[in-house]
Amino acid sequence: MREFIDPTAIVSAYGAHAKEHDLAGKNYWLQEDYTFVEEFVDSLPEGSEILDVSAGAGNQSAYFVGQGFHVTMTEGTSEMLTLAQEQVPSANAIIAELPNLPLPDNTFEGVFCRHVLHHLSPPELEAAISEFDRVSKLGAHICLVLSVSPDQNLQQGWYEISKGNKIRQYFHPENKLQSTFSNIGWTAIKYSVSTTRTNESETSLMPICRTILQKAS
Repeated sequence: MREFIDPTAIVSAYGAHAKEHDLAGKNYWLQEDYTFVEEFVDSLPEGSEILDVSAGAGNQSAYFVGQGFHVTMTEGTSEMLTLAQEQVPSANAIIAELPNLPLPDNTFEGVFCRHVLHHLSPPELEAAISEFDRVSKLGAHICLVLSVSPDQNLQQGWYEISKGNKIRQYFHPENKLQSTFSNIGWTAIKYSVSTTRTNESETSLMPICRTILQKAS
């Protein structure tokens, strides 16, 4: 079985299996995901600018546009971004690989990132959070969903993106995440951790952290 570890290989893996991943993503939404997205949307001013980070095939961006928001989608692969553009032609679409975002400072009222950050190592995660802070406006809301460690230690695992192809995941400890958010000046206005299956091929259960944070005004 191939194991994609470095970031470039991870991006290549998603690009090679874009349509498969899109289908899997559509089938992997839990009620808690919908609840958090609705509360995130309700927290934003009408017509806000939303950044959908690593937007995949644009499923969530389509919802944001349908709610009257202006959306910018980033994706690390041209294959996935093409699918997103087909689904959400009115959104801005930019090739960008975390932790770097080639976007101007102080631009977005909302930042959304779902099931992406657990592909980043600890230094990359902190860099990504700093980028989210840089591109967001004062008082912005940030909605994050990611797998986390079941204890206070960093753990590593694997995600099977397609049969026979796995990519590395990092399960960050909650206390470290909360410290990172606090240090950058974000306040959690909603925070939840639940245990669910991260992939149908896995036998272990990993906690999923869902949070909506607000940047200081």
